[in-house]
Amino acid sequence: GRISDAAMTHPLLESIANASDLIADFYESREFAKAVRQIMELADLVNAYVDENKPWELAKDPQGAAKLHEVCSVILESFRRLSLYLKPVLPNLVGQVEEFLSIPPMQWHDISNSLKSNSAIQPYRHLMTRVEHAQVDALLELNR
Repeated sequence: GRISDAAMTHPLLESIANASDLIADFYESREFAKAVRQIMELADLVNAYVDENKPWELAKDPQGAAKLHEVCSVILESFRRLSLYLKPVLPNLVGQVEEFLSIPPMQWHDISNSLKSNSAIQPYRHLMTRVEHAQVDALLELNR
């Protein structure tokens, strides 16, 4: 797939980029929990955007192709920006994100360097598996 350049000016992306200094300050002062909380608040905004725009429904409507392209582009760029914010604490995972997005290793100043329409996105693949509470409980039980 290809990114919509026009979608890269979406206000959601601006909101994510505007948090850069605050998150950097948290990392620099070793307040990792505060940094991650701020990133999660931004992820909540992205989740609300996804829920509001319902790309799964847009995909069913042939007349919704342009809107679907815009929405998916905003979601992918949001994913890239949130991944960049997580790079200090999840570098290996973010390395996989960089491969998926076909981009060079990100640095902090790349927050405002959006994906471009000539960027090829790799086919979807799982980057990590969710750990369920039952799995954690089972591991804890084994260690007793």
